Amino acid sequence: MRPRRAPLRACFILIVLCDVWLVGDAAGSSKRNKSPLVLYMLDGSACNQGANAVSWSKVWFSPKGSSRLCNADFGLSRPAKSLRRIAFKIVRCSDSTISYNTCEYFDTWKFEVSPCTLMRASKMPWTPWVTSITPSIYCPIKAGNYSFRDAGVSPEALAQFGIPLDNVIWIVTLTLFDNDAREYACVNYTLEFKRSRQ
Repeated sequence: MRPRRAPLRACFILIVLCDVWLVGDAAGSSKRNKSPLVLYMLDGSACNQGANAVSWSKVWFSPKGSSRLCNADFGLSRPAKSLRRIAFKIVRCSDSTISYNTCEYFDTWKFEVSPCTLMRASKMPWTPWVTSITPSIYCPIKAGNYSFRDAGVSPEALAQFGIPLDNVIWIVTLTLFDNDAREYACVNYTLEFKRSRQ
């Protein structure tokens, strides 16, 4: 009579399933225990270019909870009937000492489908920034004086892109192009994301 192997096979399968469950539970627990990301603004300025309609008269940074956010008074020297494109040029630096040795080009995000609508869209990385601007900015964009307070990007919205955000410095150049594809506005931001200790 052959030995019965079914109970032995069943035990082996049960052990494998338990092992997978334990590993998966540990990974899930690790994700749950990871503290949330907070934004830490390091610098912000208008690009030094002749075509730039943006000029900042005052900029400062202030703590809010565990974050460090941006405040500024700025002006737009000319109007824009509409926008053709929004572009984010992104540089990633591996060290707080920003140099050619520690920084590298990461990517350029271009948005060309209904950029005026996209600029005001909810749940986007830049939504908190745009909604902090007073008076409200929308197309057609008017020339004049504006300001923003406690402005920043959303770590939660950026995390949806699947990019490891922490432990690096990010330099972002935001450029808006008008309806004639001419550069309209350009600003630079330097920022990092930290794990909250709260």
